[in-house]
Amino acid sequence: MLGLLGSMFWTSATLAAPVSVRTLPLGKLLGEPRFSAPATVMSRNQPQVAAEIDARVIALPIEVGDRVSADATLARLDCRSHESRLAVARAELRVTLAQMNYARGQLTRARNLKKNNSISDELLDQRRTDLETRQAEADARREAVNQAAIDVGHCEIRAPFDAVVTERLVSVGTFVSRGTAIAGLLEMVGQEISASLRQNEITRLQEAEELVFEAASGRFPVRLRALLPALDTLARTREARLAFVNEAALP
Repeated sequence: MLGLLGSMFWTSATLAAPVSVRTLPLGKLLGEPRFSAPATVMSRNQPQVAAEIDARVIALPIEVGDRVSADATLARLDCRSHESRLAVARAELRVTLAQMNYARGQLTRARNLKKNNSISDELLDQRRTDLETRQAEADARREAVNQAAIDVGHCEIRAPFDAVVTERLVSVGTFVSRGTAIAGLLEMVGQEISASLRQNEITRLQEAEELVFEAASGRFPVRLRALLPALDTLARTREARLAFVNEAALP
């Protein structure tokens, strides 16, 4: 009987002792879920700037790695033949304008003579046709001048935007034709990220609270900009494009 009472007393004393309890959010116990996928920083523009006339390169004031601003000269071409064509086109326009003014005066005199019935309708129509012909020729000459002026403007090849020179594709003395690539450029603003993802990865990407691009140069906050509406039939992936929130990584 005493043994039973002693056992009951010990059990009651044990249950009555205070117990320290500490609570934590389940997320901290399980760890923050992370998802990663390979991605590449893409430049918005990476063109090979080409010649738009046939000419010889006489200057190439750029080197690979140079930073150039928009409208900076990348190359200069020999422009003498194109400047000569422009001068000829302007001279031909002046001749046509003089002929047009003469035809206008002839038409005015013919109309005055017609009032007195001194000329026939046929001759009046001929004077009117002469003026219209000269006007059409003048329009064609003006376009020839404009085209020649455009060609002269292409004698200097300029950068279309702020960029870095990635390659020199010709040398001084090279004769280039229309379409010959002169230099490669890499735009340094407007970069975005490209990643090829499977459907389950796309779902995780869309549900993520925070998106970060990690590179050797650091961590960069990003946001989902677009999912391309096309599926790679071999890899069964879609391309996602992400934009940098603040500073951008190098392409």
